[in-house]
Amino acid sequence: MSEGGIIYSDEREESIPDYGSGKTRVELTDSNALHEVPKVSNFDINGDDEFQNDPSSPNSSGFTTVIAPSIGNDTFGDDMTATALQNCKKTVLSPYYIFLKCIGWRRCKAVTYEVRRTWPFMCCNFFWPFFLTVLLIMSCVTQILLCFSRDLIESNPPNSVTNITEITCSDHIFSSLVILDFLLVGTYLYGLYIFRFKLSEYLSTFIETVFLGIISRTGSYSPKNLIRSLRFFLLLGLLWIVYSLCVSIMRVFAHHYERDVDFEFLGRIPVIVKLILIVVSLLGFIVFDIAYTAAVINYSMQCQLMVYYIQSICNRIVAKEWEIDEAIKQVHTARQFMNKLNGHLSRAVSSMMFIFLYSSVISLWGLQKLQHSDPDLVIVATTSILGTIQWVLWLLLPLIQAARVTHSGCWLKKTALEIRTRPFSYRDTPQLDLDSFVNYCGSIQLKAKLASIPISPALVIGGSFILGFVMFLVIELDNFSWAPWL
Repeated sequence: MSEGGIIYSDEREESIPDYGSGKTRVELTDSNALHEVPKVSNFDINGDDEFQNDPSSPNSSGFTTVIAPSIGNDTFGDDMTATALQNCKKTVLSPYYIFLKCIGWRRCKAVTYEVRRTWPFMCCNFFWPFFLTVLLIMSCVTQILLCFSRDLIESNPPNSVTNITEITCSDHIFSSLVILDFLLVGTYLYGLYIFRFKLSEYLSTFIETVFLGIISRTGSYSPKNLIRSLRFFLLLGLLWIVYSLCVSIMRVFAHHYERDVDFEFLGRIPVIVKLILIVVSLLGFIVFDIAYTAAVINYSMQCQLMVYYIQSICNRIVAKEWEIDEAIKQVHTARQFMNKLNGHLSRAVSSMMFIFLYSSVISLWGLQKLQHSDPDLVIVATTSILGTIQWVLWLLLPLIQAARVTHSGCWLKKTALEIRTRPFSYRDTPQLDLDSFVNYCGSIQLKAKLASIPISPALVIGGSFILGFVMFLVIELDNFSWAPWL
């Protein structure tokens, strides 16, 4: 069985263990070539390595089976690639899977197959996502009862006589809170569906395919730089979660929830009850933030891998390591990965980007309600600005990565035209084959999509320029009347 350039061990492939050398010989019968691939222990292409060496597992064969991706007629399974893959698993995949397990989007790891089949372990894997879903629903209900969202709180200055802060909900509570809460919970459940039940998470498979296809061991497109870039996305996600939590806590203290508060729906409640409701809301914020990070980081990583994969195809075509037929097959594999990238994951990230856009606008709109006489002017304005930066950052990251993927697809088409107009390496190749390759590369669409819209660098740069220019005109012509405190 073959998928995405991966030749599995049950098709035309015979694994011969060599226990003395620590390597496994993989015989590819279609090319009658014998390659030696270093054994990458405890690494499974799907990321589920807990049953890799478990003798009790029904999938265990008693020795480590190496699945060797076939990139053309070469199998890049040398020690450097094996070390890079193992390093990537420990420093990229394992921390990322922690994100997924924290929000129930990935099952907990079992030590043995028998433990996995026990009732306590199965109940844990079932009740943890269920518990998180209930927590998110309670968090949304609590926000409505408190008239409190992480982007805007409807409040009045404390009464000068009683020193009691009155919090009243906006007349647009249904559109500002209820609909958004439905979208938040729906997005979490959709992510739970695609990451855990539908098994549409191809990150580990994609990582191995890209690593085994990289030619250069140094330079901009080396395995070392790829691992470094993937680590950067993980670190950025962790910092964003901490940053978001700090902004949420600042927003709570900015509106003096430590004072006596008279809520519109709850009235005056004990301080301990008020703190419990706030903690429930903050816990829901943390779960949502981890879900946002898991989806956005996954999409960004796959875009980064797609850029490296297309670049490796271009390099091999220019170096004529493939014949035209094999080059067409690899381009088709890239198209398959692109279709997966534009599938469920793209739709989940697109829905989250709508939330990011809405939250950033609401954070800016909160500045409009401030007055010069507001005693908390500085901290409230600072919190609103930091909240806007928080959402804009997570809004731009998928756009930038998608634009880079589309640019790489255009570069592949330019490479095809180059070998057709100046076929130095392919001078012995029939012109009809070169024309077929150019036509095929020109007919496929290697474009990343968000909300079913192809994202290109021109769209991102041009849209940012127009948006910035419109905002500048609004601020100048309106003379800051939208924010009288400025």
